[in-house]
This record gives sequence, C-alpha cells and structure tokens, in this order.
Amino acid sequence: MKGGGGGGGVSSSYSFPAKRRWKSLVMAVLGLVFLSMLVPLVFLLGLHSGFHSTMGNPLFSLPAPYLFRLDLAHCTLNSSAFQSGYGTEPRNSGSNDLRVFDQHNPTDISNQSKVRQSTHTDDLIRRLVPTLPQDSKPPIVKGRTSNNMIVVDESEMICQLKFGSYCLWRREQKTKMDDSMVKRMKNLLFVARAYYPSIAKLTSQENLSHEMKQNIQDFERVLSETTTDKDLPRHYEHQMTVMEASIAKAKSCHVDCNNVDKKFRQLVDLTEDEANFHMKQSAFLYKLAVKTMPKSLHCLSMRLTVEYFRSSVDIEETLVKKFVNPDFFHYIIFSRNILSSSVVINSTVLHAKETDKQVFHLLTDEENYFAMKLWFSMNKYGNAAVQVLNIKDLELHSHHKRDLSSLWNLDMGGKVNGVVQSCAVKLFHLKKYLPVSSSFDENSCSWTSGISVIDISRWRIYNLTRTYQQLVHEMSREDGLFETSTLSAGLLTFQGLVYGLEDSWMLSGLGYNYEHKLQKVGSAGVLHFDGSMKPWLELGIPKYKRFWRKYLNTQNHFLSECNVNP
Repeated sequence: MKGGGGGGGVSSSYSFPAKRRWKSLVMAVLGLVFLSMLVPLVFLLGLHSGFHSTMGNPLFSLPAPYLFRLDLAHCTLNSSAFQSGYGTEPRNSGSNDLRVFDQHNPTDISNQSKVRQSTHTDDLIRRLVPTLPQDSKPPIVKGRTSNNMIVVDESEMICQLKFGSYCLWRREQKTKMDDSMVKRMKNLLFVARAYYPSIAKLTSQENLSHEMKQNIQDFERVLSETTTDKDLPRHYEHQMTVMEASIAKAKSCHVDCNNVDKKFRQLVDLTEDEANFHMKQSAFLYKLAVKTMPKSLHCLSMRLTVEYFRSSVDIEETLVKKFVNPDFFHYIIFSRNILSSSVVINSTVLHAKETDKQVFHLLTDEENYFAMKLWFSMNKYGNAAVQVLNIKDLELHSHHKRDLSSLWNLDMGGKVNGVVQSCAVKLFHLKKYLPVSSSFDENSCSWTSGISVIDISRWRIYNLTRTYQQLVHEMSREDGLFETSTLSAGLLTFQGLVYGLEDSWMLSGLGYNYEHKLQKVGSAGVLHFDGSMKPWLELGIPKYKRFWRKYLNTQNHFLSECNVNP
C-alpha cells in the first residue's frame, strides 16, 4: 500500500508541472499571433517613427499643389527660409528644415523623435507627390521663335479674347520698373496678414500680436504711396527687418495650420479679384479713349461749324457738272472725321496723274456735315473736286499712296465688287454670325472694306440693295445686333460676286497690328488704319503715324487754335 501509495504519490506530484508548461506554451503561441498582427500594423501606420496617421496631420489635409508651399503646409520653418522673400523656396528641395507639430504628441518629445518625424515626412512627400525636374521648361514661352513659327503666350491669347486690342497696346507700352524691394515688401505683408489672425487668438502672444499689427499698418501705409523702389522712404530697410523678425516669431508659435491655410486662400482670392478689377478698369478706359472723340477734334468740329454759318462762301455750286460727269474718276468716302477724310483725299490727289479728273463724294453725318463743308471749301487739293453729302454712322480709315486710276480699267469678269480678300478667315469661321436659313459656300474667303471697286450697272442688275436690306432685317430680328447684322449681310450680299484684287493694293491692320514691316508699309498702295488705335489718337501706333501725318496740313490755323497735334 505504501509502495502503491508512494508510487501514486510520486505520479501525482509530477502532474502539476506538466499542466503549467502546457499553459505557458499556449500563452506563448497567442502572444506570437498577436505580435504577428500588430507589428505589420505598426509599420503600416508609421507608428514606429512617431508618425501616427495621415488623416490627422494638417499637412495631408491640403491639396497637392500646396504640399510644396512651405508656408501653407507647415506653421514653423527655419527663419532663414524667408530672408529672400516669400515663396522663393525650391519646389523639389529635399533639404528643407521642416518641423511638423502634431497635436497628439506630448510637448516634451525628444529631439531624436523630432528628427525622425521630419525625415519621415520629407520622405513621404517625395514619394507621394510628383515633382518636376529642375531642368524642366514651360511648354509655352512668350516671344520664342522656332522654324519660322512664333509661339504665343497662352495667357496673352486669353487676354486678347477677353479685352481685344487693349492687350496688344499694354504689351507694347509696358516699361520695366525698378520695384524689386516693393515686391518683397508686398510678399512680407502677404505672409504677415496670413499669420496675424492666428497669432491674435493666442493670449500668451499679446506683445507679438500688437507688434505684427503695427508692422502691417506701417507696410500698408508705405505701399499705398509707393510704386517703385525710388519712392520708398529712407527707413524702409529697418521696417523690413522688423517685419521679418515678427514673421519668424509667428512661425515658431503653435498655431492651427488650417486657419493659416484658409487665410492664405482668402488673400489669394482677394488679390486675384483686385488684379481682375484693375485689368477690366484699364480695358474700359482704353476702349473709352479709342471710341470717344478727342477734345481737340471736338473743338475743331465746333469751330468750323460756327465759322460756316458766319461765312457765305459755297464754291460747290460751280462744281456741279464735275460731280455728275461720268468721264471723271469718282471716289466715295464715308467718314465722320475731318482729319482722316482730308488725309485720304490729299494722299490720293498727290499720287494721281490727272488731278483735274478726280472727284470725291464725301458722305458724313449731320453733326459734322457743316464743319466738313467749310473745311473742304477752304482747303485746295490740286484741281480735284470734293462734294460733301449728309449721311449717318459711316467711317473710313484709309489713305492712298498710289495712283488708283488703273482700277477704272479693271476687268472684273462680270463681278460686282472688287476687293482685297482675306482667305485666313473664311465663311465657315463666321458661321455662328450668319443666319441659319441662308445658303453659302463655307470655303469662300472674307474681304476687307478698305478699298472697293463697284460696278454700278451690275449692282442694279442684281438688285443688291434690296438683297442687302432683306438680310439685315432678317438677321437683326434673329440676334438683335445691328452692327453684326450689317457686317454679315455684306458678306452674304456679294456671295459669288467678289473679284479679288492683288494684296499689294492695300495693307490692313495699321490700327492694331504692331508687326508690319516699315518697308511693307511704304510699298503698299492703300494703307488701311482699321482697328482701335487710329493715327489721330494718342493711342495710335507711333511707327505708322508718320505715313499718315505727312498728308495733313498742320499749318492750318484751326488746328493750331484747337491744339490738334496727332
């Protein structure tokens, strides 16, 4: 029994350690399973380097373009980064001293953790956000020429679509300004305005808030009175140093990056709105300047009108036979401008072989009718005759540099209208301006109205006056725009009845195109100053003005009294 009991006792005493070993083995296996799930999760979320999550970090709550804008993505930067002005950091630099303050981290985190955190953040930015190579070049460069092809700046094209010839005039009149320091001050003011609201909310930074507010007010006062560096006050360098120091202090504070980002966006929107406003204002003033009559020309018209009623001279009665003689060369001019009409007639007569056979029929509106009658009765143009008639809202912008008598012997092959065609613009380009019900050849070339040779007999045979009036009435009823309707109706009226003159007869675009060579201008038969920049306006293109001015009698006492000096 003892032996059995002893044996049983021995057996019983060794069974308890076996159970404990089995339980320890189970716990070890469970621990390994748990660790096998936890460790990949730690590496996946970046917890091993102190980077908790991309969802809670303000850096990744911003759009991709702002990841490179260090001011927007990070509230604290190395102060030396802004010594050269805001926004000058390289976009793909990997050596920037970035420090991201996570709100979930304790304030007493070690320096080693900060270094690892910054390195990990930089690495993620480089891996997740595409960067441009340092030697990358923009696809469109203003003014670049290659293989006889000019590459136009896309922004310039958009500007011309919105504001027309104003963009061309602004580009040519643009002067280089010495305003590098002014721009730097504006950049500092921009950054200070973005940080100030966040700093003002910190009760512990009242002194810094007051300092930034004072600096912002000082900068605003200086910049409101300054456009170039020479206008800056003497102490501006000290002001910039103080402002840079204030901005550096603001960046070292713990602020909400989202608030700074929102403020930056608001300032960008306000700046863009202000720039668009000034652009629209300048374009409006430009349009006002080219569409309204200059004060000097208005004075000239009024003086001539008053003088006409004081005078009883009317020499046109002695020229009635000339006006109706079919053997003479008859020119029809539509204009409301005294100077432009005078230049057209004078330049034509000076280059004509037989001036005594030149007859000009000048059609103008009621406002300028009497002024023109007196002007052309006082001024002689060789032996040519000038008849002034009354009509409204028509204008001519050309002057002539060649004897045009050969046009009277032109065989137009049964066509009605002889004009210089422009096949760069065809009717299918103007399809949306033409009536839907009309039928026309889409490949027909458009034509300019600077000079036209009309076969009156065939005009009457085709009854083109009635055709034109019907088209104008129909198109005005559709779109309600009379000016667009008249231009489109003119193209359709002469459909298939246009005879193309040689391009050398006329050069167009002298009122908007800066690119014409002077040699080409000098060899053209007729110069057409179509466009907004007329030669008698201050906004006129300077290099073309001399071709127009030499046919103007600047010694006339009415021009001197009204200070007319185009």
